[in-house]
Amino acid sequence: MIQGLGLGLRLKYLDDLVAHPEPIQWLEVLADHFHDLDAPILAQVDALLAEYPCVLHGVNLSLASSDALNPDYLNLLERQVQRFNPVWISDHLCFSQVGNVFLHDLLPFPFTHALLDQIAFKIDFLQTKFKRPFLLENISSYLRLQGSEMVEAEFIARLANKTGCGILLDINNVVVTCHNHQESIAEYIAALPFERVMQLHMAGAIHKNDLLIDTHSQPIAEDVLALYRRIQIQHGPIPTCLEWDHDLPEFAVILAELKRLSFPRTRGGHYVHEQAFLQALQDQPEALAKINASPDFEKRLAIYKTSIVSTLQQALYKNFKPLEALIGKEAFQELCYRYANTHPSTDLNLNRYGADLHEFVKTAPFAEGLPYLSDFTQFCFVWKQVYLRSDGAITVLESHYPVYEIWQRCQPEFVGEQAIQNWQGPFVYAVYREDGRVKVDQANTHANPFV
Repeated sequence: MIQGLGLGLRLKYLDDLVAHPEPIQWLEVLADHFHDLDAPILAQVDALLAEYPCVLHGVNLSLASSDALNPDYLNLLERQVQRFNPVWISDHLCFSQVGNVFLHDLLPFPFTHALLDQIAFKIDFLQTKFKRPFLLENISSYLRLQGSEMVEAEFIARLANKTGCGILLDINNVVVTCHNHQESIAEYIAALPFERVMQLHMAGAIHKNDLLIDTHSQPIAEDVLALYRRIQIQHGPIPTCLEWDHDLPEFAVILAELKRLSFPRTRGGHYVHEQAFLQALQDQPEALAKINASPDFEKRLAIYKTSIVSTLQQALYKNFKPLEALIGKEAFQELCYRYANTHPSTDLNLNRYGADLHEFVKTAPFAEGLPYLSDFTQFCFVWKQVYLRSDGAITVLESHYPVYEIWQRCQPEFVGEQAIQNWQGPFVYAVYREDGRVKVDQANTHANPFV
């Protein structure tokens, strides 16, 4: 699994990586560095990649070339896919070959509809051939060519939507490109479909003649790092790889750069303080106590817990109001308190809180005398969801008990005979909304007439 921080695999660091130093969790193999390797070095690489998950990154697919994909390069990728078993493959949105001339650089092109269709065809082929995701990376550019029919970010977004491919967003390249062409970084980022962004690249650049040059030979610039943090906060966590290709420093410098990219996350991808709060609110305060910096820790924590539980209780009171009439106010409040203390909300909409309360009520001390309690609780929830829904979709509920009739008798406006005459099930209820009201159709049958 690819998550957290990765490092572009460079042969200089093979020995350093054997120790699995924090915070490196995965490696990116640069396909073009592995054309011809001595057997002992290749064996060392194989051993390392048996320990680290990896992705495969190329620089010579030349997707924007007028020529077809180069068969020799495809064969190289195929051998490496078989050898290294990468989670995904990536390459750049550029051309690097003209006929039989290999330029060994990432060159820009005009963003036209015709080229978009051509590149999309090649991406479809690659994903079919290698049977794994393909990620498209934005390049650093120093020229804009005439004839573009859309901006770069829109071109990338359209390709991703057309092919289903992923995006490898190089944040340094965004900053370099926008600086060099006096374009808006904010507009570039806003145009990207971040649900397609599967990986980030981070690297360093240099200033030269009022331009930024992407060299992969420097520490990450502060403005690039700031953009990275904003993207991770808004869209993350996104797996991130550090690239350093020239003037390779000592490994300690690499680790220091990675630590600049680190957020204090747990293995699950959350900040340490997030996970600690969640544990503390679930009666495991030890982790939060370790990072607490305030006096009277337990008293202060209780303020948060009381507030959160109270909010959840109020949601239950609204969503399951008929249950109070059935079991009594005191038992209902106790039930809601117990559930809210042990069941955090997993839905932004509190109107949907308590979806499994019908299972929880089976453990209540009064449940034994009310065999229909669980089904009745489920009916309360279904009715509330249909009431809040604007469409006419039907929800079907089956029970061995006449829970709808019980529910009716729990309404404050109910007038009529409290006793229920027919308890012979099963009962099938179709609950739906029509003309702004919730309606319930029912049948007393062993077959479900609504299916």
